[in-house]
Formats: sequence, C-alpha cells, structure tokens
Amino acid sequence: MPHTQARNAYYARYKVQQAFRDQDYYLQIDSHMQFCKEWDTVLIDQLSKCNHEKPILSVYPADFECKGESVLQMCFKEFNSQGVPLFRAR
Repeated sequence: MPHTQARNAYYARYKVQQAFRDQDYYLQIDSHMQFCKEWDTVLIDQLSKCNHEKPILSVYPADFECKGESVLQMCFKEFNSQGVPLFRAR
C-alpha cells in the first residue's frame, strides 16, 4: 500500500488481520522490539501454561540500548476521557 493511502497503525493491523485464517499462532509486533534467544520457544511454552482456549500474551516492551543509546522509551502522556492511559515515545 502506498504511504499516501495509509491511515494509521490500527488500519494497518486491521488489514493484516484480514489475512489471518487458521494459523496456530499469530504474532503482532512493532518495529521497536528486540528479541531474546529462542523467543519463539519461550512464547509457545508460556501459551501452553495458559488455561484458556484462545490465550493472548501481551506486553508493552521495555526500552533497550543499541550502541550505547536508548532506542525507545514509552512514557505516560495523559488519561483520555474514558480514563485509559495514553503513552508517547521518547
């Protein structure tokens, strides 16, 4: 999709989710993620410990350093009108 037609991150996720069919696993990540060794085995093991038919593992990743510089840090911004916290990147 040309960037001029992109609406926002939520729309992009919606378009990706339309392609989901009957896969065993579905992983949604952002570009500011960093993986540990054997991350897929770790996640599958965590899923197997969930006592639910359709478990979801979710986390807001911590910031990390790359070549001595912090790549991304998520900070509280404000609460929206429904009381949900909003964040900003720094």
